[in-house]
Amino acid sequence: MYSKLDLTYKKIVPPQIVRPEVKPVVPKEIFEKRLENVVSKMNEAGMDALAIYADREHYGSFKYFTNCDPRFEEALLVIHKDGRAYVALGNECAAIADVSAIDVTGVSCQMFSLPNQPMDMFVSLEKSLRDCGIVEGMRIGLVDWKLLRTPDGEYLKDKTFMPHYLVEEIANIVGSRDLLSSATGMLIAPDKGMRIKAEAAAIAEYEFGATLASESVIEMLKAVEPGMSEMQMAKKAVFDGQVLNVHTYSPSGENLKRGLISPTNRVMQKGDPMIASFGLEGGLTCRSVILAEGPQDMSVDGEYYMEEIVKPYIAAVYNWYEMIGIGVCCGDMFDMISECLPADKYGWKLNPGHMTAYEEWSCSPFFKGSKTVIESGMMFQMDIIPSDPNYPTPNDEDGLVIADEDLRREIEENYPDVYDRFMARRKFVEEQIGIKLKPEVLPMSNCFAIFNPFVLNRDMSIAVKE
Repeated sequence: MYSKLDLTYKKIVPPQIVRPEVKPVVPKEIFEKRLENVVSKMNEAGMDALAIYADREHYGSFKYFTNCDPRFEEALLVIHKDGRAYVALGNECAAIADVSAIDVTGVSCQMFSLPNQPMDMFVSLEKSLRDCGIVEGMRIGLVDWKLLRTPDGEYLKDKTFMPHYLVEEIANIVGSRDLLSSATGMLIAPDKGMRIKAEAAAIAEYEFGATLASESVIEMLKAVEPGMSEMQMAKKAVFDGQVLNVHTYSPSGENLKRGLISPTNRVMQKGDPMIASFGLEGGLTCRSVILAEGPQDMSVDGEYYMEEIVKPYIAAVYNWYEMIGIGVCCGDMFDMISECLPADKYGWKLNPGHMTAYEEWSCSPFFKGSKTVIESGMMFQMDIIPSDPNYPTPNDEDGLVIADEDLRREIEENYPDVYDRFMARRKFVEEQIGIKLKPEVLPMSNCFAIFNPFVLNRDMSIAVKE
């Protein structure tokens, strides 16, 4: 494993990767195959139907089947064990029924609309749910967006984060709350969820978003100067109007203590700690650095910051990148990070990495005792966030996908531009940063593994000593 002694700070030549202009489209047959697969899983589980809830913040599983997400409103996708599918929609999302990637029957549910919108076609929620095929005696799986895991690793089947009014009405129709169970894990449980492994077409679509997100952070960091406001830096993001999966984040100075706030008018000063973070469907890139040319510009001991905080952290990041691969146990990765970057010393509290998709954080297999084994098609974000009561701390987040030889070949044949970007990133990381990725590791970010703690000293990065 790397330690701080193995690292140096040197000038690099960033990879010259052409920014994609055309977003890959996942073909209809992929969505139809997903429907076929979930129906099979429902029948194995003895479920009569699956009710998949969506709103603007929590739409990943809904979009996974329909290629649509509700804007402004709520929505419900009901899939039956015979493959029939219905979507209950409000006023402004009614068109989803016509453009869904799978064949669905649209059902009006004006209760899902915004406050005080027209209720000219109003029917009761019960009527809308019955029009979706829900009837007495059915066993219904409820899919929302969150998993609750007990200390021994079991997922709670009797808990759901679907809105209470919906759960209550579904229970009233089927006759008992006991006929309802959480089926969220069927979609996003890190060890068995359908959505945790992406097809080649989905990877290509996700890579488009991840690339633009990383380019946005690159442009923000290239432009930042003392005297610039957080909002002025945020304007440098370039994302072609794609779907944000987190809010734009560019705090500095004392604003870092205010949590996940949006950019403000605060003017950044030399020596300030700062963050540039941007996320789109498919991936997020984040850098927490110092607006400085070197350690001498910091208000605290800059040499200590570099040698005792930055380098140990980046060594752990590089160990994470080199360890991840097919067949690796995620619990072992958690133990490795706990050994080389002890949480009680470096202050990280969340999972050291997670899965990603439409959502920035869909779920995480990286926890103590995790038995999840990494497989081809899984997408991850390296996400270790240290903290220190007396010093600013670095953060270096990027995404990657795991692809075996067959999946890599499929990407190369069908999406050669995507494949070429993957290979260019790998070449840069190995030749200039000095870490050795396994063949199945495909970086999603154009600044993957680049970390420059002093952002005004342009084109520098931590790297492995030669």
